[in-house]
Amino acid sequence: MRVSKVFTTLADHNIDVDIIIQGITGLGHGNLSFTIKTKALLETLAVLEEHQEALQYAKLESEQNLAKVSIVGSGMVSNPGVAAHMFEALTDNDVAIKMISTSEIKVSTVVDEKKMIKAAQVLHDRFELED
Repeated sequence: MRVSKVFTTLADHNIDVDIIIQGITGLGHGNLSFTIKTKALLETLAVLEEHQEALQYAKLESEQNLAKVSIVGSGMVSNPGVAAHMFEALTDNDVAIKMISTSEIKVSTVVDEKKMIKAAQVLHDRFELED
């Protein structure tokens, strides 16, 4: 799969991509996951299918009804374990994490849209943000 070509092709069609995750197996096979706005799904699928040969991918899957829940703070870089607390809080409360993206000041997770409010409340409680 030609990763740079995937995102160049989507950009050429004005499709905005948010979270991007790439994984490579020991056999050299790759998986590429990314998030887009729901309203762009049909166009994104059409563009990718139209360019399948050039993009060199074997299978295309999509999932809908997902939401992004993030924790943000400049103190995260100096407090080891913040992400672990986030993941533990979500999984302990039956909120499945589908994707994870991190930076120095933010951890974002993709969860089922139906669990978005619960996820936010769980994190609010875990990090004691009631004030």
